[in-house]
Amino acid sequence: MMPVTRPREHVLVTLALSDAPSDEAQRQIVRDLASTLARHFRYWELLIACEGSDRAVLEPLLSGIPNLRMLWLRPGASFYQRRYAVAQAAIGDVVVLSAPEELPHLDIVAMAGSAADKAVLVIGEHRGSNPAGSAVEALGRSAGLRIAPHDMLTVAFPRGLLDIVIAHPDHLLATRFVPVDPRLPVQLYPCREGGGRDGAGRGGAGRESAGLPPFRGGSHTGPKLLRRLHILHRLMIGAAPRVLTLTALIALVTTVGALAFSIYSVVAWLTLAHTQPGWLTTSLAIGGTSTFLGLAVFGLSIGLQRLLELSVQGDGELVMDESGSVELFGKVREELNVETAAGSDHSA
Repeated sequence: MMPVTRPREHVLVTLALSDAPSDEAQRQIVRDLASTLARHFRYWELLIACEGSDRAVLEPLLSGIPNLRMLWLRPGASFYQRRYAVAQAAIGDVVVLSAPEELPHLDIVAMAGSAADKAVLVIGEHRGSNPAGSAVEALGRSAGLRIAPHDMLTVAFPRGLLDIVIAHPDHLLATRFVPVDPRLPVQLYPCREGGGRDGAGRGGAGRESAGLPPFRGGSHTGPKLLRRLHILHRLMIGAAPRVLTLTALIALVTTVGALAFSIYSVVAWLTLAHTQPGWLTTSLAIGGTSTFLGLAVFGLSIGLQRLLELSVQGDGELVMDESGSVELFGKVREELNVETAAGSDHSA
């Protein structure tokens, strides 16, 4: 990347981390990245989802990182709830959702710049293949979500496209797996080995980080197996509209077939010289029952689809408290050279 002599002034960038740095090494990476953002963008903020148990360890970051906001979430919030919470709280024109372990391996500045200039979603691309992603790719498609085996957690969203994602019916998964929507163009950004030494290339880690980041495993938000089962559960729920549509079509075909069989039974009884005793009544009973069940399942399926369309999902209040080192109004007064007279009386 070419050195930047003057920060960009016409874009506000938010870097939102769904997990807090787990150790001193990750906290130093976050500090270095904050310095890199300050060199490249005049207006930026860093947003971190935290838990109350980490307050004593994380609050010292406020004194060393400007424009830092910490969201103290309610206990037990899942990884997807944390990611949605920071996405919803971000105020940037470009919002980069990421995780501390991926920061040294991606050029956050370049991803944010591409998202702002090209109005596309920029997703980090891993060289390896995530077996969980491969297993649920088809199920994700049925739920209307793009699940690729190489996609990483880091995604740069232009503000307009992030609003579309947040408005998705399954907004929790949509902030992790991009919805299949022609309004959401995607650009992949390759993950590279090492953390970079220039402080700007690999997210501004400022030191070498060997190898590629592992695909996300267990963390304090839950073991790997439970999180994968949770993904499968959410995807099956997300696929409900398509399953209901298929069920309604099968029920409609069954109803038509049952009606045709009932008509055939009456015609056969009228035209054939010999039929078995009781055959007509048995056939009409089977046809009538099948017709009723088909119509009932069809009606229930389209009714449930309508209820799903009208339902509004809510996760309650996730953010319990917020700590920050941002003082926007004081910065604006300083830049505009505005002086406030002490003790002045403005009353009429």
